[in-house]
Amino acid sequence: AWSSVDEAKARTPFVPIKDHVLLGLAGDITAADARLAERLTDDVLAAVLAAVPDALLMDAPTGTEPPFADAEANRRAYADYFRARLRAPRAFAVEAEAARQRQRTEAPVAKRYRR
Repeated sequence: AWSSVDEAKARTPFVPIKDHVLLGLAGDITAADARLAERLTDDVLAAVLAAVPDALLMDAPTGTEPPFADAEANRRAYADYFRARLRAPRAFAVEAEAARQRQRTEAPVAKRYRR
């Protein structure tokens, strides 16, 4: 079980975004990030996390223990993670925009899909 947010992990880019099926339809991600990130206030995060059922927060893979003793501790950990993720600069937004730009300029590559 862990007790705090791994800052380094929370601040990493999301490299798999390059394979997102909707990336090619996205507009300027950097502009959207600049416009929308400030809307994710502590109050908004708290409201969203309050809507997540306790049972879902306590659901852990078979054979493992939930990372925290109760749902409220899980909510606090998620809030801490999201706050760390939202601090500028947001590497995931930079990576997403770079991937979008690459996709616009590179030849399409056939991708495997899952059923």
